[in-house]
Amino acid sequence: MITSLIAGFCVLLCSGFANSYISSLLIEEITTDIGKNE
Repeated sequence: MITSLIAGFCVLLCSGFANSYISSLLIEEITTDIGKNE
């Protein structure tokens, strides 16, 4: 029971970190594209 809770928490933490990392990369790409257009 406890191990499954810890595993689920780790999965949530890792997925949240991955989502924020990917979104930050996308934001950087969009801002660089806008800068190039200007």
